[in-house]
Amino acid sequence: MLRSLVGSEMCIRDSNCDMPCHCVDVGTLGAVPSYSHDSNSWGGEFAPEAQRRYVRDLNVEPSHVAIQLKVDIRSQRIEGMVTTTFVARQSTRTIRLHAVDFLDLDVQDPGNNPISWRYDGEEIQVTFADTIQKGEARKVSVSYAVWRPVSGLHFSVPDADYPTRPLFAATDHETERARYWLPCFDFPLARPNYSIQLQHEDGLLCVASGQHVRSTSSPDGTALSEWELNFRTPSYILAFAIGEFVVVEDGAHGSMPIAYLGPPDTVPCLKFTFSETPNMLAWLEQRVNRPFPSWPKYYQIMIPEIGGAMENVSLTTFDDLFVLDEPLGSEWKEFVDSVIIHEMAHSFFGDSVVMRNFEHAWLKESWATYMEACWEEHVRGQAAFEGAMWVKAQRYFAECSKEYVRPIETNKFLSSWQIFDAHLYPGGCWRLHMLRQQLGENIFWQGVTNYLANFENDVAETFDFKKELELVSGENLKPFFEEWISVGCGYPRLEGNFEYQGETGLVNVNIAQVQKNEALGVGLFSFDLEVELTDANDATQVKIVSFNQREEEEVRKSLTFTCTAPPKMIRFDPNYKLLFEIDISPGLDLLSYGAANAADVPNRIRSHKELVKIGSPAALAAVSSALSKEPSHHVRTQVAVYLSEAKCSVAVQVLARMVRQEEDLRALAPIFKAAGEVRDGVLKKALLWRCTSPETRLPPWAMAALAQALAKQGGDDVLELLSNEIANSGPMHNIEYCGWIAALGEHRSAASYSTLRSLVPYGAEPRWKCRAAVTRAFANCAKWQPTTAQKESIEILGQLIRDPSERVRKAAAQGLVDLKAPTAVSDLDAVFATLPTQDIFWINKLKKQAREPAVENKGALVGEVDRLNTKVRELEDKLNKVLAIFETK
Repeated sequence: MLRSLVGSEMCIRDSNCDMPCHCVDVGTLGAVPSYSHDSNSWGGEFAPEAQRRYVRDLNVEPSHVAIQLKVDIRSQRIEGMVTTTFVARQSTRTIRLHAVDFLDLDVQDPGNNPISWRYDGEEIQVTFADTIQKGEARKVSVSYAVWRPVSGLHFSVPDADYPTRPLFAATDHETERARYWLPCFDFPLARPNYSIQLQHEDGLLCVASGQHVRSTSSPDGTALSEWELNFRTPSYILAFAIGEFVVVEDGAHGSMPIAYLGPPDTVPCLKFTFSETPNMLAWLEQRVNRPFPSWPKYYQIMIPEIGGAMENVSLTTFDDLFVLDEPLGSEWKEFVDSVIIHEMAHSFFGDSVVMRNFEHAWLKESWATYMEACWEEHVRGQAAFEGAMWVKAQRYFAECSKEYVRPIETNKFLSSWQIFDAHLYPGGCWRLHMLRQQLGENIFWQGVTNYLANFENDVAETFDFKKELELVSGENLKPFFEEWISVGCGYPRLEGNFEYQGETGLVNVNIAQVQKNEALGVGLFSFDLEVELTDANDATQVKIVSFNQREEEEVRKSLTFTCTAPPKMIRFDPNYKLLFEIDISPGLDLLSYGAANAADVPNRIRSHKELVKIGSPAALAAVSSALSKEPSHHVRTQVAVYLSEAKCSVAVQVLARMVRQEEDLRALAPIFKAAGEVRDGVLKKALLWRCTSPETRLPPWAMAALAQALAKQGGDDVLELLSNEIANSGPMHNIEYCGWIAALGEHRSAASYSTLRSLVPYGAEPRWKCRAAVTRAFANCAKWQPTTAQKESIEILGQLIRDPSERVRKAAAQGLVDLKAPTAVSDLDAVFATLPTQDIFWINKLKKQAREPAVENKGALVGEVDRLNTKVRELEDKLNKVLAIFETK
């Protein structure tokens, strides 16, 4: 499973919502930097109100589940029978099945054993009259119906307002949502086999996890599709889909057929989108040195609005936002490839080797995230790997700084969904990389191979993985796992100073850990940090700063180099082994050289960061010069963010030059996004030029970011441009269209508010996939309107919390909170009633925001800040001109 996509209004679920999504931990549309930290700058405590959650007792183990259901898509209803075969692991009389909001319920024992049962709306408790002995098998059959389930089973039905909406039903279970349509043991430890019989409207394609057995048609206009899954599978990775789908075959991997599925309009793009699948399957086997799980097929299916991507056994689902035509592929193919390899990696890490409980979810999500970077390393080389890992680190750092810190492995959460965050994905990914560096290439991957072999078709926990690495390496890894994974929080934040004594040739480097925060569980770390110094004669020395908290608490360390010529470059962790941040400025000369010449991506970025912090014309000239020759788009996009945060006049000029000159389509969206964070005439001119000058239109994500950046600059000329683009959107890609819609929300004008208001009612926005984007933009624009319009907006959003679309309801809920609606808390309760209970932490977070006092005259304050920033840049320009005159004299 993959997690939240950020950086645009067009998102897998809700771009302005903090809900995790089945999507990648992506910072590719704008990494989040942090200039400096102190011990109090961590975000806060994770889930302080939560209780610890333990593996549920499994007194019986399900061995087989027979699903026999009629799926009526048009009425959004299923009915039928599910029979579960289970074996007692200990003597018992009672079993419990998860089942939420079931109708017409009846429970029987097919073996005619006397039973009684009770249903409380969430669980079915079945009590046998006699004792089931250990090892004895029994069956329970549940007859029931479900109508419009809250979650787990998604229906799409065309209507009078949206007659082109596709007809389908599809499942999506992560983490505990199968229970909304399937009576089951809905937790990872329970892993039965399945037989699946689905009756549905004839003429529709039905596909499910496992092997297709047969499909037959009936005179009554229905068809029966049968599937067998003989692979022990927890409920959260079981799947089926029925609908207007088309199959595109792409050969086989060995004897395993490969195919791509989607609605008819996606068919021309499916092979291009999934083009690397055969290569990925071969590479993945080679990388982990294990055969691919013995599945009857490897199918990947595009499903509209399913939300991200999900690693269901033999049937991976993707939101159809990932469908790539040529323009979108020109900027997004690498990212979509990372989604595909992420889900494929789960075939080993998560599907074959299943986490014992959700506290061990890092064994699947951290691994799948790391395999994204390893694929980059394989296909595009070391620099691409470094760039990918840098982006992942920034996503993790941002969550630590702005939200909370927690151990990577934790069983303290409000719901299991809460821990599917940036700690689990990039945070855990980085721990795996450090283990690889600590143990060495051969030993690490051999340990991984052994782990996958020894726990194949079984459950595992963190201890098991650690033990396999210890067995092959001979190292005691308990200190590492305690410090970095299961107990410790955070990561090393370092501050240092650099001193060169020309008369002696000595260079002193002092480094201190400054991250400690006992209240949050952030301690000091043990690690070796390589420091490389190069002098003007190109003589290079490497020394190591070693912190060992296991022997004594060490906060500060010093190094001394002896040079025969002045130093010209210093690199920290040149081989990229360690997760850390460092704040150190060795001087303009070394930083300028490092920004242009450091061999690795991270040290070039760090040099740029310090140069931007210096902020002088000379420092920013060095930035501009280095950027003109910079080969990595990861470096350029990160530096764009640094420049936007600096906001000084020269930084804005450098950023404007980047807006005009950037040619790598992958870098355009984040650079435009960074430019949108500064309201400035120079940037506005550059953005307008970029929008109107190119002979060939930019790809969708770039145009979406460009539209929003322009809107933030304001002005009637921009409003006219926005209005024209939306009026003539025609064949425009939904991603770009949603960008222009979001831009209306950013423009803040009464005219843009009026346009958005007209598109909010159901059916008014002709693109049904873009309704949530319209709702978000409307709520965003309403914040800047007069009180009367804000009150109107609150009434409209209050109606939208009952919208049939979950995305629209969530966008409306966020809007009510942002507008400080008096009824926001009760409105959130109403929205929560339409969501799975695992979303409780998101609702609680919004309630907390709703109770915070409103900022009076926010629009006027923001306007005044913009005016003052502009004035400061004007004065800075004048000062630089005066200084230049004095320098010439």
